[in-house]
Amino acid sequence: MAGRIGDAEPLFDYLIDANGEQAGVGIGAQISQNAGIWYPTRLDTYVKVVRSMKYYDRYMDDTVTLHHDRAVLEDLLEGIRAQCDELELVLNPKKTLIIPLTQGITFLKMRYRFAGNGRLLMRLDNGTFKRERRKLRKWKARGMAREIVEDSYRAWRGTVIRYPSSHDRLMRTDALFRELFPDYDWRRK
Repeated sequence: MAGRIGDAEPLFDYLIDANGEQAGVGIGAQISQNAGIWYPTRLDTYVKVVRSMKYYDRYMDDTVTLHHDRAVLEDLLEGIRAQCDELELVLNPKKTLIIPLTQGITFLKMRYRFAGNGRLLMRLDNGTFKRERRKLRKWKARGMAREIVEDSYRAWRGTVIRYPSSHDRLMRTDALFRELFPDYDWRRK
């Protein structure tokens, strides 16, 4: 197959086949994580070296490229599509966009946008809070063990509290936690 790198082809075929009917590799195994970082390296080389894009970043399947000229970005996107076709990678049409930075972007579960004064604002993506609230409700319905609930929520909260711009949503999630688990205390320990 075109685009596959040497002896790695059987490994990628195995990882993809092991995932059943779903596209891509499963996210649980460490080798799948490594493959997700390594396999699109050719795409990185195309964007950074061949096209000389200064503001490009990728982690796994999350990518962002910044440039002031829309025509350059449109041409780059066509080149990226060609590279992805050769690598047998599929771009998500809903997430593959060329938009002005004033509209804001989401990259690695962070929402970036510019304020009127030119200051960059960073907030955790709303999905982070939705997933946690959904998880708390499931735990309540399943009668999850107290220690697991407290430890997990404490760990999640410790990550989120580092982002002051997400304070209001964190307080709402704390309120839901107290409502669902009134006798639990993640502050304990």
